[in-house]
Amino acid sequence: MTAIDQESADVVSLTMQRLHDEPLPEALPSQHVLLRFRPSVDDPPLFRSYSLSGPASTDRYRISVKIEPNGVGGAYVRDHVRVGDFLEVSSPRGTFLLQSGEGPVALISAGVGVTPVLAMLYALSSAHSTRPVLWLHAARDGRHFLFAAEVRQLLSGLAHGRSHVCFSRREVADRLGTDFDAVGRLSRAAFDKVGLAPDADVYLCGPSRFMADMSAALAEHDFRPDRIHMEIFNGGESSMPGVVGTVTKTAARSPRRRRCRSVTTKPAPWAEMSVGGGCVARLASA
Repeated sequence: MTAIDQESADVVSLTMQRLHDEPLPEALPSQHVLLRFRPSVDDPPLFRSYSLSGPASTDRYRISVKIEPNGVGGAYVRDHVRVGDFLEVSSPRGTFLLQSGEGPVALISAGVGVTPVLAMLYALSSAHSTRPVLWLHAARDGRHFLFAAEVRQLLSGLAHGRSHVCFSRREVADRLGTDFDAVGRLSRAAFDKVGLAPDADVYLCGPSRFMADMSAALAEHDFRPDRIHMEIFNGGESSMPGVVGTVTKTAARSPRRRRCRSVTTKPAPWAEMSVGGGCVARLASA
């Protein structure tokens, strides 16, 4: 562990860097890793999945963790993880991926659901993409607006990048037109206002209610289901420690591919590797 950064009122980023010459497995944009925490020698290990929230790298990984009042994983990070610590980290995995193409892209997120689509934005920026890119984000207020400066910088480097940010509970210090663009929540009205292209590839990530609202708004907007790609963050505790996987659903008038971090019966074996300045992690095979 080489850095711990406070990104917002309730989210911290952890940066893990390789120690030796062997490169880390390179992640595809928006993939996630599985971390295995060990609260004590007598307790069973704790497994949590976190999206990689930084640019693609074989030298370091960055994840961003929400610290919630009743969240076991976030509480462990807050109370126990420090720079220089040893961590156990899987290789990148996941099928919620940025698709190739030349058409418009809409990256839509809420709260900490920004992390996988931020990785997509990094990929588009590093490729100097000429695709029209629309960034739509919902946050509570400026104190909970994640990666604002990074997003602005990345969008400014794109030929056709623009954004629309909504604050649901703006604070006095939040400046309309500078820090955010509208008061309230993302909705179909917001889609109409910003001119969401009907042929855009849409990538959605956030809590379940936000995803349901956005799915309904996109259906009303007559978006083709095969153009809507979703990842729902599941805050539930793993009932089968040591396994990870993906659940795929199909529903009428909803996106063809709906993916959530969940548990399957696929084991995650662990092999030792080095990933940080003065720290050693273990890499789980995909």
